Amino acid sequence: RLFLYRNAVLIVTWVSFTLSQAVLDTHIHALAHSQGLATRICIVLCRCFVYFVFLPLHLRTHIRFALSDIRDGNMVSLCRMGLPASLWEHAKCYFLALLLSTMIALDPVVHCLGHSPLLTQHCDEGMAVATAYTLPCMLSALLLFVLAADICIFSLHICSFL
Repeated sequence: RLFLYRNAVLIVTWVSFTLSQAVLDTHIHALAHSQGLATRICIVLCRCFVYFVFLPLHLRTHIRFALSDIRDGNMVSLCRMGLPASLWEHAKCYFLALLLSTMIALDPVVHCLGHSPLLTQHCDEGMAVATAYTLPCMLSALLLFVLAADICIFSLHICSFL
């Protein structure tokens, strides 16, 4: 049941991320600066889901794994430094959390708050960070896809035993 819940959240996040970064954003650039308020609200809502629902759940889960490993003494050595085993095993997840945190800081919509029109990403401050925003966005999309592929592989392993 927990497996299904986590994976459902991941799939919904992947769809929301794709909508907010690729589909809706491309639609906006096709319309240039004449985007409607409804489209901008959809983009912001999708990004808020990723940043403020998925990211905290994701961090809470993996921090709990790390604390459990520390408590149980389940550590791995990396460059003579002891790290929780889950940190090593779930490195993709921690890197995704770091990328999403970077995306919050670089999000053009955040930098354009207070500009007109409401919730735009086309202002001087937003355009200044737009190029830097693309790299963590691209890497996050890749990691979300890899994590979704991991679900498929895990499901195939389960089905092969049934």
